[in-house]
Amino acid sequence: MILSNALKLLKFIRLHPYDTTTEEGRSNERMRRIALTALMSGLAKLISTLSVLIYIPLTLKYLGPDRYGIWMIFSSFALLFSFTDFGIGNGVLTLVAEGTGKADTLRQRTIITNGYISLCAIMIAFGLLFVASYQFIPWGGIFNTTSDELIQEIKVSAFIYALLFLVGIPIGLINRIQAGLQQSFESSIWQSISSLMGLVAILTTIFLQGGLPYLVASIAAVPVISNSFNTIWLFYKRRDLLPQLSLADMDIIYTIAKFGLMFFILQLNVGLTSGFDNIIISHFSGQSDVSVYAVSFQLFNMLGQFVMLALAPTWPAFTEALARGERSWVRTALKRALAFSFGIALVGSLALVLLMPVLQTYWMRNLIQIPLALTIGLMLWRIVDTTGNAMGIYLNAAMIVKPQIAVALVTGIMMIVTKILFVSYFGVAGMAFAAVITYFIFTLIPYGVIVRRSAFTGS
Repeated sequence: MILSNALKLLKFIRLHPYDTTTEEGRSNERMRRIALTALMSGLAKLISTLSVLIYIPLTLKYLGPDRYGIWMIFSSFALLFSFTDFGIGNGVLTLVAEGTGKADTLRQRTIITNGYISLCAIMIAFGLLFVASYQFIPWGGIFNTTSDELIQEIKVSAFIYALLFLVGIPIGLINRIQAGLQQSFESSIWQSISSLMGLVAILTTIFLQGGLPYLVASIAAVPVISNSFNTIWLFYKRRDLLPQLSLADMDIIYTIAKFGLMFFILQLNVGLTSGFDNIIISHFSGQSDVSVYAVSFQLFNMLGQFVMLALAPTWPAFTEALARGERSWVRTALKRALAFSFGIALVGSLALVLLMPVLQTYWMRNLIQIPLALTIGLMLWRIVDTTGNAMGIYLNAAMIVKPQIAVALVTGIMMIVTKILFVSYFGVAGMAFAAVITYFIFTLIPYGVIVRRSAFTGS
């Protein structure tokens, strides 16, 4: 089934677009863009995965379990603080995709301009807040360490990370713009370049014996650089979309913010449900267990990222098709997306569970011991999370966000509570099983009901 759908998708790959003056042509063009994006996203994820497989054992050996755990906490900040754009990026994506469906280039340019204005304002506000609070943040308490030397490294690393992260807030909008234009395949090319640059930066830091701050800089600086070049490339080609200050409009900013606020709550939920994992483990199970969880989670998460990269182009495609009233295409594409996400997650996760002893011996050189219970828990988590994400993409595209917010708030609260309890009683493996049980009950079941009513019954 999965192979059959993949082969059907491959036939749409071509350089020249289809004729979009007919419904069939528009359907083929959507599939062409989805296929191109899936292909390039797969290549980007392959390069990213190979990079991770190379640098994880090297950095684990170079830093040691404790410092590696701290580095992983910094790495998780990107997820934890993914809400800092207040959903503006996803709001821009949805409205740009809607503009594509209505063939309104001026509307798209206006949305893009005001999206950048909004994100620059957010960047400045958070920058001032960080500078004002930097000296008062209990860094040793957050990272669960009392070593003065390590705390000083953490403080320097945090300042570097915050600076680059803040700059990346408006710079990163380019990926959402390209997604809204159904051109995410171009983002994937730059992500491939970014992964290679990141690997070179990490290997260079290790070779030159650079400390923790340099490694943190290597993971934070590379995306900013690649997104900057991507931005220049897009607006060089599409000058009709180039932001223009004369298009600044408070009403448009309000419209973006209205959509953005709803997406913000959903992003905040992601940060709450996953971004605190390493911190919870550090405090309730031990710093060394952070490395155990972080390494195994990264392996399963790479599989999830691969599926999400393949599914991401369906968001703007769904939005455009719904704007044109072409619901039959939406139903067919949604069924394929759900089958693909579940199938890949099941097969890929099971393979990782079976291969984990081999990876532990020959790849990680037995530097850490990963319990079988943790890998089984992460396999189940990858299956339910990936399936839920496929449903969430459709709901976002259909602008059915308010029910998601209610689901997200309940899930976020219950997720934190159950993770703390499970880790306290069952150790690091409890983190994965807490996530599976909570997400299945409070997210996957409600999502299934909402999607069925919206996409398949039309109510």
